[in-house]
Amino acid sequence: MHTLETLFLHAPRSKPEITDFRLNVDLKTLLDRWGTLKRLMKQLRGLDADEAPYSVRPGIAALEVTNPRDFVRLLDIDGVVAAARRLNLDLMRKGPAINWKTHSLELADQLLTPVTTEQPQPGTADPERL
Repeated sequence: MHTLETLFLHAPRSKPEITDFRLNVDLKTLLDRWGTLKRLMKQLRGLDADEAPYSVRPGIAALEVTNPRDFVRLLDIDGVVAAARRLNLDLMRKGPAINWKTHSLELADQLLTPVTTEQPQPGTADPERL
């Protein structure tokens, strides 16, 4: 949003088993709910949270986890989605994203679309599709 990534992933080529997720959210919204980032971090083992020093907007908390399962769990923690919503709305008011040419909206759609499993019908499934 605007000049700030609100969600990004890092998957080092040298360590394909690792995927780091970082979600930037509104710090005040989190602190209103949890009081401190330390109390928030106790809600999910492996969660790292700290204040991020961005010039585009003060009061941002960076929340980091190291796998997709923990990222989904992070979104279930009370106040996290509200804090993300607050930051995104504030940034949208500043204007359009300036990095739209270098970011993949299709990849973001794929990452955020729920995974569904289609069960093949016995005897009717295409072997290549399986």
